[in-house]
Amino acid sequence: MGGSFEFKIASCRRALSRGPAYDQGATKDAKDKFEEFLREHSDAVLSREAENNIRQLKEKEAESNFSIGRFYQKQKDYNAARIYYEDIINNYSETAWAAKAIEWLQVLEKKKR
Repeated sequence: MGGSFEFKIASCRRALSRGPAYDQGATKDAKDKFEEFLREHSDAVLSREAENNIRQLKEKEAESNFSIGRFYQKQKDYNAARIYYEDIINNYSETAWAAKAIEWLQVLEKKKR
């Protein structure tokens, strides 16, 4: 079967995943399930779709962290904002949000001076 049951579980978790403004617990769980599927069934027909799902879920997680970083930055809690931006750079470097996080870290550095 090539792990189609595991893939369906991951897909169900993905369906429960909400937008970046919400808690990303279901998003992380879905991403973890797809990664587990890939580890166990790397040669399965569904592997490419699992990889695409992982990429999309990582984008959503990074966007959520970016929004939280911006919130803290607007509250002038620059240390908290920096933590979220650095997390994006370190854990989601392949997403579009990493470049934005770098830009905002540079803005925060200028504010420190």
